[in-house]
Amino acid sequence: MNIMKNNFYVYEIKEKTTDKVVYVGQTTQPSIRYLTHFAPSGKFDRNLHYMNILENEWIFNNKKDARKYEDILQEYYGFETELQKRRKRIVDLLSPKNKRGGKKRAQDAFKKQCIELECPHCHEKGIGRIMYRWHFHKCKYK
Repeated sequence: MNIMKNNFYVYEIKEKTTDKVVYVGQTTQPSIRYLTHFAPSGKFDRNLHYMNILENEWIFNNKKDARKYEDILQEYYGFETELQKRRKRIVDLLSPKNKRGGKKRAQDAFKKQCIELECPHCHEKGIGRIMYRWHFHKCKYK
């Protein structure tokens, strides 16, 4: 198979013993994606799984078509599609259970930065995290 960089490939990762598909993805560089998935810190074990790049009829010229086919395969195999994951994230953010929305979290982080601190060694006062750079355990008057 001739692999070119500007093409998008849809691939499956299967179990070696049962040939069951455990993951579906798309990429422009299958060899790099292979190394990522099967690295020591990756999701899959080389001894138990293998990567199957779907052949020439499933090579796409743009990401939109590749993503569409990836979603079709994910739905077929019973995996959660990217669109479903995005919708779930949005619903989770808007749900009343999520008491700490993005804006509230940002305000809390800003308040933490604005707290006035005093170094116990030189009694210098300052605002926020910048005090930790030069004072407390790094103070020259310690």
